[in-house]
Amino acid sequence: MSYVDNHLLRDEIVIYRTQLHWKVFITPAVFTVIVLALFMLIVTKAGYKHLELLLLIPAVFFFLSAYIARKSSEFAVTNKRVIMKAGVIQTRSLEILLNKVEALAVNQTLLGKMMNYGDIIITGSGGTKELYEGIEDPLAFRKAVQEATPV
Repeated sequence: MSYVDNHLLRDEIVIYRTQLHWKVFITPAVFTVIVLALFMLIVTKAGYKHLELLLLIPAVFFFLSAYIARKSSEFAVTNKRVIMKAGVIQTRSLEILLNKVEALAVNQTLLGKMMNYGDIIITGSGGTKELYEGIEDPLAFRKAVQEATPV
């Protein structure tokens, strides 16, 4: 069961849910391509048969860490709160009542607009600011917070 589902209050309903964008896999993919190029070079030149396996271990590690980062990060808007959680070993979470949200900023680069990801900066009452980077569809997240906030 997810962090959000485990921490819902009585009569609390999830209105919107998102996660980290799939762009977290880009760096591991580039690394893997480089490793495979090295693998091909080593195998064709030197004939080492098991060295290529050692080169693939870091590539698998990068993909696994990106997968875990994406699956362990949750961003949700409920009828009562905004809940944001990132990380497994070192967890960072924010749970803020909707009426305590002063501002929610979205930063998107040109590439972020084209691929539909961006950064969310949420400001709570008292001026505390929290930044969460690489969120999938951040404008829909902001809209969900705005629609759920009581006027």
